Amino acid sequence: MAADFHVLCAGAVKGLVLALQEGFERDADVRLDARFGAVGAMRDELRAGAPCDVFVATEAMVAALEASGELRAGSGAAIGSVKTAVAVRQEAPTPAIDSADALRAALLGAEALYFPDATRSTAGAHVAAMLDQL
Repeated sequence: MAADFHVLCAGAVKGLVLALQEGFERDADVRLDARFGAVGAMRDELRAGAPCDVFVATEAMVAALEASGELRAGSGAAIGSVKTAVAVRQEAPTPAIDSADALRAALLGAEALYFPDATRSTAGAHVAAMLDQL
């Protein structure tokens, strides 16, 4: 029987992990048990004692957890980058966002803004900081 391999992952890499899951399980003879969520939520799960063989999050989060001894020092490695983007409904006109003033006007004109939790996700914190600056 294959052993469980526990992964706590930032939601941004969910698609990648799920795409690799079948081959990884076959080649490594393990059953992948992956949990996904905001990096703060994954940190909280780690601290609460959730099983974890690999922790996938931002470089800053990994570095902080290595420094505190919660992850093995020196074990972190970059695997990619995540960009922040703006999207609108299919039927909506594409707003100008090529300057800070244009982006500010587009955001102020929006009916609603949706972004990840600003207290538990890196992307949400980034968007909240950008909104404060605008």
